[in-house]
Amino acid sequence: MRAFIDNYNLIRIVSEENINKVTMIGFRGVLKKLDNKTSLFTLDKELDLHQDYLIFINDYKIPLEIGLITTTEEFDKRNQYQGRLGATYHKNHTDFYVWSPVAKELELVLDDKTYPMEVKDGVWHVRVLGDHHLKPYYYNVRILTFFEKVLDPYAKAGTNEFSYVINPRRLSKVVDSPIKTDDKTKAIIYEGHVRDMTIGLDCPDKGLFTGLTNKSKTLGQTVLEYIYGLGITHLQLLPVTDFLGVDDHDKDKLYNWGYNPHQFFLLDGWYSANPDDPILRINEFIKVVNHAHRIGLGINLDVVYNHVYDWANFSVNKLVPNYMYQFDKKGILTNSSGCQNDVASFRFMVRRLIVDNLVYLTKAFKIDGFRFDLMGLMDIETMHQIEQELKLINPNIMLYGEGWNIPNTMPRDTRANMNNQKQFKGYSHFNDQFRNHMKGTNKFGYAMGNNEHFETLKNLLLGSLNIFDHPHQSINYVECHDNYTFYDEISIKTDYDEYKKWNYQDFATHLVLISQGVPFIHAGQEFYRTKNKVENSYKSPDEINMVVWNHKLNSVEKLRELIQIRKTYKIYTNSNAKTKEVIQKGGFVVYTLENHRQKITHYLQNDYQTRRITLEEGQEILFASQDFLLDKHHLKVSKPGVYAVIEHL
Repeated sequence: MRAFIDNYNLIRIVSEENINKVTMIGFRGVLKKLDNKTSLFTLDKELDLHQDYLIFINDYKIPLEIGLITTTEEFDKRNQYQGRLGATYHKNHTDFYVWSPVAKELELVLDDKTYPMEVKDGVWHVRVLGDHHLKPYYYNVRILTFFEKVLDPYAKAGTNEFSYVINPRRLSKVVDSPIKTDDKTKAIIYEGHVRDMTIGLDCPDKGLFTGLTNKSKTLGQTVLEYIYGLGITHLQLLPVTDFLGVDDHDKDKLYNWGYNPHQFFLLDGWYSANPDDPILRINEFIKVVNHAHRIGLGINLDVVYNHVYDWANFSVNKLVPNYMYQFDKKGILTNSSGCQNDVASFRFMVRRLIVDNLVYLTKAFKIDGFRFDLMGLMDIETMHQIEQELKLINPNIMLYGEGWNIPNTMPRDTRANMNNQKQFKGYSHFNDQFRNHMKGTNKFGYAMGNNEHFETLKNLLLGSLNIFDHPHQSINYVECHDNYTFYDEISIKTDYDEYKKWNYQDFATHLVLISQGVPFIHAGQEFYRTKNKVENSYKSPDEINMVVWNHKLNSVEKLRELIQIRKTYKIYTNSNAKTKEVIQKGGFVVYTLENHRQKITHYLQNDYQTRRITLEEGQEILFASQDFLLDKHHLKVSKPGVYAVIEHL
């Protein structure tokens, strides 16, 4: 038998036995039975959520628990707070602030000493005199009848056991970003997992943050230098803030992509040489950012706010039960994310946590962009506030995510998905229509030899304006960390010889680069990365996930060449072409871009037929995916690819 506070004057009683008498000292109430297990007891006055209460049901004495009251609009309105949270360090003292409008008691445990905290308007505070740099701490919170250990949800440094006070001046200085344009169509994103990119390399810090900055004899340079040398503008890292599902000390024991959020403000210890050193893991990540920024490469972070990994033990949930999550009309935790919980980004203090976290990451590490996991499960107002706050810090910041239309408890017109793209145009979306058409869904797609659905292909090449208002909203890609790599997909769907698979993958990659929108490349895509046909490798071992570097292939040089062409000719970016046309002619798909300076005609071929391209006077070959024969004024091609001809006007 249990009793839950579901509103300031409403108690929900759950019992297996019939309820015939309910009383509370100091209150009068009305009992209403809902079903065989559930009854409601409505009180004549409001409860104080910081107070302990007992309810007498039949002859049982039951303590009142925090129920669904924290999910109500009334609770959300009453408990909005704009002040400090977390530990604020000063040389002679540190202030600690915690938001919990429902805690009965809250105490700080700092360096094994306990300090009671005082509450005002739902915020608990204590000031501890002395210099506490690098001292461990946590909170003990009592919501019901017992205390629970809670890590600080706003801690900037820590481990899985403790939060740590830090003097921010002890951190390394961060180098300014080299990215000076807010035109996302000029960006070229390269996605990689910290461990995947170095675990198979000959570098001393393989699998760690600093491995990305180690010079490799195999590459002849660092991983970051290789990526920048391709012409990439932004490296997007899979989650690097603290996540569960790995062993920070025995690093080879488990593998994970990192979509298991644990502590938003911490860098993950799995990527640190010493996860027990809270300052080191921060400075190691700063070293990555600094190396990237010094050579001209931006760093984007993949962030996860739509769910948390261990919802019951997440710090915010221990401090304010249920507030963090979405519940259905029956009061059941929803699972639209497939991760057992959905974060309620629309609640004031959840939104504040998300925005505060992004502001911190942007300021502390001068991050160049954020990719939002399952963005469609977040609300548009939160996305607007994120954009507003982050662009005050960095006007050139990139904001984009997975705008899938996933059903959840929020009203449809408030969801941050592609269907509502008109309401938050500052964000780009992963274009799954581009991916699906090029790779195929049930059968192989255009970039594997299928010529069906020409109108769809036309839309995709021209920026998907059937979906978006502007090409800069479309992230064009054929593979990323999840789903099959292109090579694995074509291996499953066709019986092509190896050289044909390579040709088609080159073609798919080149289509990403010439299309209107924002190009996105998956690490190793340029040299036919395989994951041995594992589709969802989020916890597969290194043998499946690691990048096996084959960077001397001609395909890598071709990618580098095409990226340089895209950068050289503004006709590809920000809709600078006055004329954009896609037609079918002579067995080719002919994609033409023209402005007042030049006209570039792309002949797209997705089979092995021999065809000729006539070069008119003043035209010259700009790019060819594969070998060709030049016979006077004719270009003879016989392999899938992009064959581009330029005419200067």
